[in-house]
Amino acid sequence: MKRTLAVLATTTLLSGLLVGTASAEPRECRSWDLVGAATFTGSVPRTTVAAPVGGGSIKLEGGRRNRDGASVVWAHHFGGRAGHKSVWMDVSFNRGASWIQCGPFETWGDSVDSRIHVTSPDPAWKMRACGWYEGGSSVCSRWY
Repeated sequence: MKRTLAVLATTTLLSGLLVGTASAEPRECRSWDLVGAATFTGSVPRTTVAAPVGGGSIKLEGGRRNRDGASVVWAHHFGGRAGHKSVWMDVSFNRGASWIQCGPFETWGDSVDSRIHVTSPDPAWKMRACGWYEGGSSVCSRWY
């Protein structure tokens, strides 16, 4: 548990130093939906933007939410080196000048997803996927 907290603290510090400082606490995304099979029926996720990290990739993926057909995106970290990895999604409502960081969500397995967020045609709304792997640095995709 202490090691997990230390790694999480380091990840949070690195994400703040390398990719910017989030404007709000991650608790703001607790009400956002989780990615799951029941969430997207008849919708194949599409990759909107991606970035390499630790031999794998982080992707901002998109699809349609089952219950209302809303267009949504989420961050997905998969593949690469075995070991501890995490993913989070940054959501901005002012073209990336400030953002809410939703996560990190962690795994010691092959892949992990963030929670989902609806998209908007408003050009001020921007999202990006960010990730980290054990022994590496934080990486973010471009804003979408």
